[in-house]
Amino acid sequence: MRSNPMRSFLLAVPVLAALFVPSSTLRAQEPGEQDQGPSPIELQQQVDELEAQLAAQRETLLRPLVVNGVEVPMQRVQRELIYLVGSAQIQAKIAEFLTQEFMEQQIANGREAEEFEISDEEVLADVQGLIEQLRSDPETRDVDLWDAVRAQYGLDREQFLSQRRSSMLFDRVFFPGPCENWPDITVEAVKASSFDGNGEEFWLNMIRDSKAMPGGRPPEMWLNLCRQWVTKSLRQWSEIRYPADGLPADVCLQVNDFTWSTDEAFERIKSGVFLQDLERAVTEVAIREGIRQELEANDALIDDATFKQLYDEFSAQFEGTIFTVEVVVTNFQRYPSLEAFRARWRLLQAYKLMIADEFTEENLQAHAQEFVGFFQNGKVNVQVIPFLARDRVTAGWVANGMESARERAEVCMKELESGATFEAMMRKHGEFFPRDEKRGRLGAVALNQLRQSFREGEFTDLLTGFSAAKTIFYDAPVGQATGPIRSSDSYYIVQVLSRSFSNGRVNLQDERVSQLVNEDFLQHRFQTWAEGVIARTEVK
Repeated sequence: MRSNPMRSFLLAVPVLAALFVPSSTLRAQEPGEQDQGPSPIELQQQVDELEAQLAAQRETLLRPLVVNGVEVPMQRVQRELIYLVGSAQIQAKIAEFLTQEFMEQQIANGREAEEFEISDEEVLADVQGLIEQLRSDPETRDVDLWDAVRAQYGLDREQFLSQRRSSMLFDRVFFPGPCENWPDITVEAVKASSFDGNGEEFWLNMIRDSKAMPGGRPPEMWLNLCRQWVTKSLRQWSEIRYPADGLPADVCLQVNDFTWSTDEAFERIKSGVFLQDLERAVTEVAIREGIRQELEANDALIDDATFKQLYDEFSAQFEGTIFTVEVVVTNFQRYPSLEAFRARWRLLQAYKLMIADEFTEENLQAHAQEFVGFFQNGKVNVQVIPFLARDRVTAGWVANGMESARERAEVCMKELESGATFEAMMRKHGEFFPRDEKRGRLGAVALNQLRQSFREGEFTDLLTGFSAAKTIFYDAPVGQATGPIRSSDSYYIVQVLSRSFSNGRVNLQDERVSQLVNEDFLQHRFQTWAEGVIARTEVK
């Protein structure tokens, strides 16, 4: 673990100590009840003031960056941030554009425009199920609905309701009434996505079975599948362009003939963003710029055509598999969006070309033996006591969350050093998300499994400068409590019960193993090199 001036500049912005006032405190005082403090109106004024302060803090980050004396224009900063903190809104905007295109076609072909009008009352009725679900779950019963929505989706109330309206409009355009009324584009998408490859037969069977259902529509489970199939097919059949595809700086997204301006997109996204996520996004933009400048100084940057060729070759390996590039990089490597991955990956490929002569058999074999525990599926049996910087129910950031988590972890560690057992401290101090079934007992796990448990990946490694999972996997002593160890959003006290590594020679003649070693060698070298670049990068 280490810090450097560049990260300190961005991460030292003070976070307000009382940004959250639980909605449960905003209630009227009962008759005869003693004064419990500020009135509901006074509390609401406090909330409003804190929100205003939060907005002001957010604005301090939203300005041009100066990296090593070079100014990064504000519009470029904003566009980068959109893909670092607004992935859900980008996906929703793509669906919105596609829906608008086919809605206009259907109106031109005779459907009444009024069919597509959705009232506020209809939208609120649509989200009633979500409200009831929250209220029925003991874990979320007392959580404010919009706090939960903001934490889960990164959307404030108006943004969320707007997206719900768009989802309802999507259904009216592509799934109007019974199956036989669905437009041709929907039918073709469903046929193209059938499980058995016999799309025509699948479609006829779905019409037949749906006639027995209310409204002639398939069950909700099947309707959800149809929505996914239509969305997937529409995207495949459309031209979708992102910044890395050469869009001008004032445009962040293009879907066929529709464009979304950088200014409009950023205004929509920023109000629902947690300050901590915004800080991290700004840090990522600064890190990328520092690395880009270093590559440029070494005449190693790649042009748009080379990037496209390399990326097309890379993404081709995922064709015909159950995993898309987007699924892999967002779920396993922890990138906030596919475009955020592409921006970092472009720098990685430039670096790879710069050190091409270092990919020797000798270097690769040495790397394989140094990290043999990973390449030969070694495992550690580990248990952990987590201290969370996020709310256990909503998973949203807590004010001063990391600092507070570290302090709680230090208290626990002192009790362990005074003779308390790890099991007792796990029961007393362990902070677990409601659906965490392991409750700290991770068992015998490989490195990638451990990284998933710690919510770490390729993206967080460079952004934060460390990996708790790698530290534990390779270095934590067996049998004793160690910590506090920091991860990307928590602190941990850990105990490695056993470590099982092979000492055998990694076989680079195996094509699959060789590819894995090459990829990991590149990531390891890039991380080490980038650390040095970041350490000497100045940001103002």
